[in-house]
Amino acid sequence: QYSGNPDSYFEEYLSNLKYISDNVEKVFVVGQVPTYLPSLPAIIVSKKINLFSDKISIDAVSTESIIANAQLSGLIENHNLRNVEYISLFDKLCDKTSCLVRVGGQDIENLINWDYGHLSENGANYLSQELIGKSIIEASLHSERAGFCGQPASDIDLT
Repeated sequence: QYSGNPDSYFEEYLSNLKYISDNVEKVFVVGQVPTYLPSLPAIIVSKKINLFSDKISIDAVSTESIIANAQLSGLIENHNLRNVEYISLFDKLCDKTSCLVRVGGQDIENLINWDYGHLSENGANYLSQELIGKSIIEASLHSERAGFCGQPASDIDLT
C-alpha cells in the first residue's frame, strides 16, 4: 500500500510488485498513455493541427509522462522480475516523431484522450482490445500453463 510519500513511491511500488509476482504465475504492468497539457483537444486547436489527423507530433506529449514511462519501464527491467511483463502504451502508440491520437474515424469522439490523459470511450476500447488484450494473449501463448477463461492458450485466435 502506498504511504503517500512521493520519495518512496517507486520503492513501495517495486516492493508490492515483487510480492504480487511471487504469488502468481504472470503479472502484466500496463504503462500510462501519453498525456497532453492542458488537454489533447486544446493542443490540437492552439497549435492549429489538422483536426482530422490520426497522429500528433511527439513534441506535444507532456515531458512528465515521457519520464514516468521511462522510469516505470526501467524499474521493471532493472530488477529482472522473471514473470513481470511491462506493456508500454508509449511504445504501442508512439514512434520517434509522433503519437496516435485518433482511432475509428475522424469524429472528435474518436480521439484517444479527451482531456490531459483520461481515455475517451473509443480510446479505452481500442487500448484494451487492440493493444493490451492482444499483448497479454500473445505473452500467454508462450507460457506452458497459461490459458484464458479456462481455454488453453494454444486454442486462442488472435485475429
